[in-house]
Amino acid sequence: MGDPVPNRPASFPGWTVCLAAVITLMNVGLFVGGPAADMLPRLELDPRAVLAGQPWRVMTANFVHWGREHFLLDVGAFLTLGWLSEPYFRRSYPLLLLCVALGVGLSGMWFLEDRTNLRGLSGVNSGQFAALLWIEIGLAIRERRRWIWAAPATAFFLVWIGHGAMTGRGLLMSSGQNVAGWAHLVGAGLAVVWLLIRAQLRPVDDVTALAVRKQESG
Repeated sequence: MGDPVPNRPASFPGWTVCLAAVITLMNVGLFVGGPAADMLPRLELDPRAVLAGQPWRVMTANFVHWGREHFLLDVGAFLTLGWLSEPYFRRSYPLLLLCVALGVGLSGMWFLEDRTNLRGLSGVNSGQFAALLWIEIGLAIRERRRWIWAAPATAFFLVWIGHGAMTGRGLLMSSGQNVAGWAHLVGAGLAVVWLLIRAQLRPVDDVTALAVRKQESG
């Protein structure tokens, strides 16, 4: 039986691996405790602290986590989705991730309830997933057998997004704060907006068009 996702660009996901290593270092306190654990609250999103002069929290909140389970799920998804999608974006991939992370953090300033803080990479995971589906669905329209992968992946993504929107919690998390729903929606929406803007400003370099041309030439 052939590969249902043929002609995926062959490229080592270097940005994904490097960013995952940085995120792991930022969360080492979850495993060793001590001063490293004391750093985590200084990196989470606390709207009051941001307004008091700590703007870095808007970005760093995406990369720190509440516990080991939270960290392992988020970083595992980050590595998997990065391995699948980074080859399509290459050097622009970190820009996509950073734009999504910044947007999720800024949105938290609006969505977070009083005295509720934010940690977690799931908003960025949602952006990664949406960007990957954008490309795979575009390719599946041209080659029907790719729906073997694209259809169930899209269904899972919609269930994940819908569950978060309705319950306010992550689908795979046994516990957590009521922030997952809006973070997932914002992350996915920002990734789609980024792709639309890129396609308009640089149509020759549109990732879907490049993937289609690579598939046809292969």
